[in-house]
Amino acid sequence: AQVPPGDYATVVDLGCGPGNSTELLIDRFPSASVLGLDRSPDMLRQARERLPQVTFDTADLATWTPSGQEQLLFANAVLQWVPDRERVIPRLLKGLPRGGVPALQMPDNNDEPSHLAIRDVAASKDWGVPFLGSLPIETGVRIGGDEGRPVMAWPDESPVKTAFRAVVE
Repeated sequence: AQVPPGDYATVVDLGCGPGNSTELLIDRFPSASVLGLDRSPDMLRQARERLPQVTFDTADLATWTPSGQEQLLFANAVLQWVPDRERVIPRLLKGLPRGGVPALQMPDNNDEPSHLAIRDVAASKDWGVPFLGSLPIETGVRIGGDEGRPVMAWPDESPVKTAFRAVVE
C-alpha cells in the first residue's frame, strides 16, 4: 500500500505478523507511536523479540475497531484472510479520524499459476467437490474503485485450508 508522506502521531500495523512491516513503519515515521496488531501468539512473540520497544497487542481484525485516534492504518496482505471483510473494511475506515489514512493492500493473484492449479484440482472429477465438499465463491473487495473479482474461499476447517496450512507451516 502506498502511504502518503505525513507526520503521523499514531500508526497501526494491522496483521503485523513478525514485525517486518512494523519495522519499516518505524523507520519511515520515527516520531510516531506505532502499534502492531495480530491474532497469532507466535507472530506477536516474534515481533516483540524483533522490536522490544514497540507495543504489540492481540487483536482479531474481524472485530477490532479503531479508537478514532489512529492517523494511519496500515495493512499489508492481511485483509484477504479476514472473514466478512466487506463489512470489516468499511468499519475500519469509519473509525479513522478526519484526515486519517487507510493504507490497505490485498494481493490480486487469482490468475497466478498456483491459483489456476487449485481451481483445476477443485474442479476435477477425482479431487473436486465430492472430495472437498462445497467450495463457496465469494466476491473479493478492492479498495480503490474497480469491482470485486471472484476469489476462492474455503471454510476454516476445510481439507484445502488444512493442506495449505501444513505446506506453509
